[in-house]
Amino acid sequence: MFSILSPPSPAPLPTPRTPSLGDLTNTFILSSGPSSKFKLCRVPNSLSDDPSRLRRAHQKSPRGCQSCKRRRVKCDEKVPCGNCWRRREHCHVGQQQCKRKAPLTPMPTPALLPSRKPADASVNLDHLRLFHHFKTSTQQTLLFEPGIWDAALRLSLHFDFLMNAILCVAARHLDCLRSTQATLPSYSTTAARHLGSALTGFRRQVAGSFTSTHIDVFVATSLLLQYDVWSNVDFLPAAQRGDRDTGFGHSADCFFSFSSSLKHVFLKSVPLIAGQPSSFMPEVQCNFPERVIAASKLHADDMETYQEFFSYDRPIDAEMLASPPQPSRGGGVIEEEPWQHHNFEVDDANPINSGYVPAVARLCLIASFIGNTTRLRPQEAKCLARYVLSFPIMCRGAFAAMVHQDDPHALLVLYHFYRAVKMLLPEKEYWWAHKRATMRESELREWLDGVVAEQT
Repeated sequence: MFSILSPPSPAPLPTPRTPSLGDLTNTFILSSGPSSKFKLCRVPNSLSDDPSRLRRAHQKSPRGCQSCKRRRVKCDEKVPCGNCWRRREHCHVGQQQCKRKAPLTPMPTPALLPSRKPADASVNLDHLRLFHHFKTSTQQTLLFEPGIWDAALRLSLHFDFLMNAILCVAARHLDCLRSTQATLPSYSTTAARHLGSALTGFRRQVAGSFTSTHIDVFVATSLLLQYDVWSNVDFLPAAQRGDRDTGFGHSADCFFSFSSSLKHVFLKSVPLIAGQPSSFMPEVQCNFPERVIAASKLHADDMETYQEFFSYDRPIDAEMLASPPQPSRGGGVIEEEPWQHHNFEVDDANPINSGYVPAVARLCLIASFIGNTTRLRPQEAKCLARYVLSFPIMCRGAFAAMVHQDDPHALLVLYHFYRAVKMLLPEKEYWWAHKRATMRESELREWLDGVVAEQT
């Protein structure tokens, strides 16, 4: 037991002072002396610090990242810091942002910058159905290898006008299949809607930042628009078939005019983006006319006979509506260079020489394969189909003008062209050409029969 002694007589109160940190941290112990009396003793401050219990000094990291400051942990101030690296999150250092060095999905190159999509763009089941049909069916019927069109499908995710062109051609294909599958609805309106969107976006891209366009996007869109020109026959029911006074609705048929414009844009624009790696350009640059000429086995005399048969000075008669003369396939096969030089002399002052004669030469080359397609190798057959596809592009403006003016000789050549296309290209595989060829051949034949009847 111990007792607390009474204090001495009161002394004057000292002036109050603010207690210091040392006054609040003194340590007292209860001890006994030699006289076995207990008393309270103060431990000196120098002895009260236990080194094992001292808290290590904390060095702040003023340049630490925001994540470490938010979690109140030490930041090593690296970029990225160790804590953010372990947590696999973004490391924010001041105003800078550094991403972790984990594998990331590769961003598109500048050539693949997506085009601006309209505010009301939306994806519905019809879009998915058309996209799936193009991937599983339509692309198998288009020229070039399907793998190349797979690349176009991937690019279409970045360019809305290419996507609309793909959906348009898929809708045209389904509309052609409707004649054999009665359950299919009409996709003509759907195709027209996607065509309008594709043309609007494509025109905006060409007029704007065209140099940043991926070359395969440009080539693929151009080819798909050409397929649409072939397969789009929506204007035909509006024309009064067989009525020579109203013509054939050429003002609504973009077969030659659009093809000519597309050729102009293509030749003018491709050099601007031709330095990019491309899957389509090796196929586009393929000299398929030379392969068609070699496979035709045409003789120089055959070409002369054909030109005489379709002579512009010859009045149209019933014989000219029959089958043109077939090539002899004898010796002395004509080669591409002399054939091109002989039949494609440029004479803008004479539309017959600059437009009509070259069209007859191309018709002769195509018609020479009638009855001989079984002997063609697969690559030769594809080159022939490409030659047919490019016919409206290769024809000069003079011939297109003659067609729009309902020139009887020009329409006679066009009639035999469609007739040859219908006979050479199978309907199932070349649906994009067969429907137009069948309908236009019938209309032109009826119109030309009227011309012959008037002359007799």
